[in-house]
Amino acid sequence: MFKISNLTPYTDKTLTAPGEFQKQLDSIRQNGYSMTSGEFHPGIRSVAAPIFDRTGKVLAALNVVATESAYQEDFIDKIALPKLLEVSRQLSVYMGYSGVKPYQHEDV
Repeated sequence: MFKISNLTPYTDKTLTAPGEFQKQLDSIRQNGYSMTSGEFHPGIRSVAAPIFDRTGKVLAALNVVATESAYQEDFIDKIALPKLLEVSRQLSVYMGYSGVKPYQHEDV
């Protein structure tokens, strides 16, 4: 697939083992979104989802970032993720995407 090298740890939560990194990529593909918690900066959580073009290729992505101290613990899971997936789906349709639903989150 591709060679993974020089995975720089930004925090103690950053994935640096190629096997763990590949598992996370597989999970992202399966779920249709990516979620992080302190992997790049301590106290920061984020969730991202792709926007597809008419051919089903990723054209862009949306990302919501929140500090753990500013929001309730379930903000990303219960509020940000469902809205993010809804908007990324709408933008994908606007861009001509009409494929099978790529999102797997139970709230959407």
